[in-house]
Amino acid sequence: MKLGKSSIAELAAKLKEENEKIRDFLVPTQEIHITAEENPSLVMDNRGAIETFQINENAHRQIAERIGVPYKYYDRMRRTYPELLAENVNGWFTKEPEERMLRTLGGTARAFLSNKYRRIDNLDLLQAVYPVIQEMDGVSVVSCEVTESHLYLQMVTDKVSTEVAKGDIIQAGFIISNSEIGLGAVSVQPLLYRLVCTNGMVCNENGHKRYHTGKRIDIEDNFELYTDNTKLLDDMAYFAKVQDVVRAAVDETRFNQQVIAMQKAIGVEINPMTITHVVEELGKTCLLTRPEQEAVVQNFLLGDTTSDGNHIAHFNQFGLSNAITKTANTAPDYERAVELEKIGGNILFADLDTLLSDKKIVAA
Repeated sequence: MKLGKSSIAELAAKLKEENEKIRDFLVPTQEIHITAEENPSLVMDNRGAIETFQINENAHRQIAERIGVPYKYYDRMRRTYPELLAENVNGWFTKEPEERMLRTLGGTARAFLSNKYRRIDNLDLLQAVYPVIQEMDGVSVVSCEVTESHLYLQMVTDKVSTEVAKGDIIQAGFIISNSEIGLGAVSVQPLLYRLVCTNGMVCNENGHKRYHTGKRIDIEDNFELYTDNTKLLDDMAYFAKVQDVVRAAVDETRFNQQVIAMQKAIGVEINPMTITHVVEELGKTCLLTRPEQEAVVQNFLLGDTTSDGNHIAHFNQFGLSNAITKTANTAPDYERAVELEKIGGNILFADLDTLLSDKKIVAA
């Protein structure tokens, strides 16, 4: 598991720093335009006050989607013909005017969203859930991070665990995630934590998500949006529900169901002589890069060493799943690490026959 920030205190400090730079606007598209430059800026006429923002990759993608231009073509115009890009974007902003939520951080436009988008900020979420986590017996944070697009909190408990093989202990846990820029709901998903190699495996089954949707927001005297009393009351009710979900996140019955799935996966043997081909086939479905595939093969074949010094290797579906989550530990960034943890979880619960084109390569 990739560690990310060294502590919750460090994470909170980073979120507080970012929170002070957040500005949100509800703006008619006819009052904004992008410039015809190699690195276009977004210019907004905020009731006579001209404001200029750089545009990050996420906002570019959301602008392209909103005006109905394939992103590959949008990006080509941006790189080679910025005047044409500006003509397209500004033309559609004017021809089909609408109110959009513009989320900015510092001097950067980071999201271009619907006026129904519900702002659930990372700092508010952390402040809501962390006191609940502290109250939970045996629960501790094993990894946390904030990336450009997501907040992640990964927790485990030493109160709910099992030994899938001698010296190979799995603990129950959960991962909380959020995106402030329209790339995901507030989510609480089960996490399986393998002590022998500190791997985290995110289970997409039985998770809980609450989406960033709400009532339509209307423009009043000013484009800029603030945290008013109504939003504070709505947030209190919203976070109370999220807190309830977190309190119920470590569920022994659900964990036992996952243990049954692990035991079933242990029974699906994989011939070590075919593992390279198996991983190549999975790479097509799960979008693993070539270096990731090579790491998964190596992790599968090498196995792990238990705390008492014994070597342990699972040449089966469980071992394949863990080889992927172990690869997450050395991912180039935290975002990709969590994606690999989710892929590992998907593999654990999957029917390999439906994922592999050559069914004969699974059996030993």
